[in-house]
Amino acid sequence: MARNSEDNDEETHYEVDTAEKSVLTCYAAWSAIFVALAGTWPYGFSIGSINSIYFVMKTVIQDQYEERWNETVSTTVVDAVWVASSAAFPVGGIFGSLLVGPIVRRYGRLNGIFLGHICTILFTLLLSLSGIFKSPEVMILSRFGIGITSGAIGLGISVMYTTEVSPQKYRGVFGSMVSAGIALSLLFSNILGLSQIFGNETLWPLLFAFTALPSIVLVLTKKTIAQSPRQLYMDEEEKEKAVELLQKLHGVDDVAHLIVDMDQEKRDAGAIQQMSVKEVLLSKSLHRPLLAAIVLTTGQQLTGLNGVAFNMNAIYLKSGIHENYVQYVSIGTYAMIITITVLGAYLTERRGRKFLLILGYSIIGASLLLLTISIETYEFNDKMAYVSVAASLGFWTGFSLGPGPVTLVAVGEFFDQSARSSALTISVALLWISFAITVVITPYLLAAIGGYTFLPFSFMAIMTAIFIKICIPETKNMAFRQMRRSFNRRFKKYRRESQSRTDDL
Repeated sequence: MARNSEDNDEETHYEVDTAEKSVLTCYAAWSAIFVALAGTWPYGFSIGSINSIYFVMKTVIQDQYEERWNETVSTTVVDAVWVASSAAFPVGGIFGSLLVGPIVRRYGRLNGIFLGHICTILFTLLLSLSGIFKSPEVMILSRFGIGITSGAIGLGISVMYTTEVSPQKYRGVFGSMVSAGIALSLLFSNILGLSQIFGNETLWPLLFAFTALPSIVLVLTKKTIAQSPRQLYMDEEEKEKAVELLQKLHGVDDVAHLIVDMDQEKRDAGAIQQMSVKEVLLSKSLHRPLLAAIVLTTGQQLTGLNGVAFNMNAIYLKSGIHENYVQYVSIGTYAMIITITVLGAYLTERRGRKFLLILGYSIIGASLLLLTISIETYEFNDKMAYVSVAASLGFWTGFSLGPGPVTLVAVGEFFDQSARSSALTISVALLWISFAITVVITPYLLAAIGGYTFLPFSFMAIMTAIFIKICIPETKNMAFRQMRRSFNRRFKKYRRESQSRTDDL
């Protein structure tokens, strides 16, 4: 047993040392960063745009139905259509996440990303035309379609690709670009959604057209983006091409340590045959990393993330911020998110994934508690409006430090090549289901119980932080094939400690 521990320590030391050989090349940076940004832009822009024109779209929906039916439409109908248009996006994401594995197996990483962005362009065109058709139903259908491509590509295959194409010591930084892409698109959607630009009853279809901008650029520049070296070597068995690509991505001629790692992973996984979703769910050896992945992805959403994002303007209005200033406060919030995300990307490699996740969820839990207090006491002291803004900033700070940039990076690192696509399918599907639940229930909870809406979200954040502390190992600079052993050690340690406490009683 002692000898095995020494071997593991030597193996870890070797892999960390060899990881330091890689240098940051423009080719790797361009491929990983642009695919991550382009993949997550439709996700963030779809959330931000619908929030930025919250008041405008309710008027537009009401006018369209009154013109069609030639009678007054109740606010209940308008609210229901609004919730449907908001929820169509995450519901589409649920279906899209289920396509990650089949797309990867049939088309590969890069070709799958390419096809997904073509679909994003087509659905965005339909979304913009919904204004000409004067049809909320077309808008709902289009957002459902963009949700499908975001679920399959933005938070699925793009994350897998970014993890695999990045040099090991830069995986955390490049993986953080997923969160940066979301933050950047949220900021631009709110700026373009100002009433002086596109956020008005005449030009709102042009706002939605920007959803496809990075997709168009990616389709036009596909040949400048690298293939996944792990896919070339392990799935397609193009060994010479994989070695050449690794040398180009890592900026060094000696990539033997990377080949050794992939060969060992291939032997560990047998013939590296891709596992199905059912096989991943039934594999006892994957239960622990899969549980950790599920807690991270659902925890990210069940802390109220997109419930807050979709309804940020409404929350600020309820907190006492004047309607004329709400959009500008949202823009300031999203600008801060980008700054904190950049800091999070830096800290990801300095302090590790686990530390940032625990810190982020702890800040989120405290901020949501403060937001509850400030909203419920505003009528007694109007200065609590400023506390609400501070609490909202705290919420987004916590998200941008940990759950935002780290979650999908960590989940991608939990699994080897054979299980990764199916494990991501399961995790991202549950992320989107949690997303849809929070988006649907948050506006009704706000109307029914006000600030108390955020108490269960705060509880979920604190419980997620505790789970991470106890059950999830640090994944920084760890090879994919080491993850399973780390989870086994972590859970066995927790089981021994629990048994010891039981015996003491």
